[in-house]
Amino acid sequence: MDKIEQLLIETVQRDKLNIPFEFTNTIKKALDDERINNKQNHNYFIKIITICATMLLCTGIAFAMSNKGKNNTLRNYINTNESQIKINNGIEEAINNGYNQYLNQDYIINNNLGIKIDNIIMDDYNLYLLFNIDYNSNIEDIGYIKIKDINILDENQNLLYDGNENIINSKKENIVNQLSIRYQKNSNENFYQSLNLASEKFPRCKNIYINIDTVEVFINSKGYKKYKELEIKGKWNFKIDIDDKMINRETIKYTLKDNEKFKLTSGIIGSTQAMFNLEMVDKDINITSIELRDKNNNSYGIAKYFSLSDGKIKAIFDVTLFEINDDIKLIIKSSNNEDIILDLIK
Repeated sequence: MDKIEQLLIETVQRDKLNIPFEFTNTIKKALDDERINNKQNHNYFIKIITICATMLLCTGIAFAMSNKGKNNTLRNYINTNESQIKINNGIEEAINNGYNQYLNQDYIINNNLGIKIDNIIMDDYNLYLLFNIDYNSNIEDIGYIKIKDINILDENQNLLYDGNENIINSKKENIVNQLSIRYQKNSNENFYQSLNLASEKFPRCKNIYINIDTVEVFINSKGYKKYKELEIKGKWNFKIDIDDKMINRETIKYTLKDNEKFKLTSGIIGSTQAMFNLEMVDKDINITSIELRDKNNNSYGIAKYFSLSDGKIKAIFDVTLFEINDDIKLIIKSSNNEDIILDLIK
């Protein structure tokens, strides 16, 4: 490694510049191709890529904090394995269309462990939070860090989520019916946890309050247990002022053309997903799946979640109003290979 290359790399590391995954992934693929096709020129090729990347970083051309840049910050974090936190297609589509809120927070630090929230997405059905965790310790082999005791409330003290799994006051209902948690560590030894909460209907709140009491550090172990657990107590309390675009979020509501076999109790496409609730008039139909199509018969896939209980159907699709905003069709598929077409109108 020559002096110029070393200086460029030190500049990137010193200033802790964020490099979007799309850029580094392109470099990686190019390097892999070059390694295969021309091993002798591989070092020279690396130097060219390093110089080009650093010039872009230093000039701010590729990574200025525009809305698109902030979306990249949410979607992808570089780590030693060049992997990323996986999110569902509906959340991804919302991000691609600028429906997210980047938070420029400082770490709240307790017992050498700092937490901040980088991004939030909220609509009727999903509340997505990305936590950034910095742990200043001498522990070298940390697998991941988990936020354990957490609750989320709005400005009216409605309990949106109780991660403590405590008994909830009868006047405060935990409206979350599903959650997904994922973890990641980047090359700077920062840890990330994404929390995606799903609900029938999140309120259009102006503020949310997030309170964290306990964090667990999972240390890689060589024994019979994969991890050793270290519990850290503290008070990490956050207030987030929700963006107007999320407070005044749009939805598309649908009605069903006359149908003898089904009734539509609600049909909504939002910013992160679509949800349809139906009632069966003819309960003898054995439904196997439900497909969503637009008015031109283009398919948007099978419902990612489908339930049937006492003639009541719920179907959820990873489809957003950014993809489809016109009349649609639900194709009810049954065990006798009969397709029942439901025409839904805006």
